[in-house]
Amino acid sequence: MLVAGISGSPRAGKNTEVLLREGLRGAEEEGAETQLVRLSDYRIEPCSGCGVCLKGRPCPLDEEDDMPKLAEIILRAHGLIVCAPSYWGAVPGVLKNFMDRTRPLKMSGNRLAGKVLAAMAVAGLRCGGGEFVVDSILRFGLAHGMVIVGN
Repeated sequence: MLVAGISGSPRAGKNTEVLLREGLRGAEEEGAETQLVRLSDYRIEPCSGCGVCLKGRPCPLDEEDDMPKLAEIILRAHGLIVCAPSYWGAVPGVLKNFMDRTRPLKMSGNRLAGKVLAAMAVAGLRCGGGEFVVDSILRFGLAHGMVIVGN
């Protein structure tokens, strides 16, 4: 079983990644193979809203960026742990771009349905928006028909 840990932070090696590594360690203790994925290591163009994916066709931006590599990773994984910091009470742009660009996976056979998803967030302040980050990640998973796990 493969669990992919998706770091939705633009900063590698910081608090988000520390927390995510702990989540992946727990998965490893249960016998899972894990893979850490830093979205900041990939070029992800923002969705242009062209609607091509609504017709089940590949995103035209796939030829310009690294989203096909990321799609391959998440399609291979049985479960995802998505972790992100709170940037003004919301997910950072790099994670939002990633989530938006998974729309073709939904429109071409709901390909993430049934995968397991866990969400984690880091916030620098009490009431700093971490709960909204988790909510955004969970809504992303629910839109794809993923199985949500929590504490």
